[in-house]
Amino acid sequence: MVAISDDFILENHISIKKVKMYCQYIGNDIVGLAYHGITIITPVMAVELRARLMDYCKPSKDLDMLVEILDESISTRNYIIHFGV
Repeated sequence: MVAISDDFILENHISIKKVKMYCQYIGNDIVGLAYHGITIITPVMAVELRARLMDYCKPSKDLDMLVEILDESISTRNYIIHFGV
């Protein structure tokens, strides 16, 4: 479990909001993170989210942690579960 700063998520909400993810359960598509509740990110979604973050976010410790999580999801083909902002 890793905690990413709420400020980082809010500051980068526009770029995150462009990526399709699942809300509460697989098949319930949303665009961006579920602000309240659970977001499920598949390895395929992690690839797109990683690309968006690298293109639009300023370098930071939070970005490094998030990219590390996304890279692990991609390489191990595991899903990421996000528990709200």
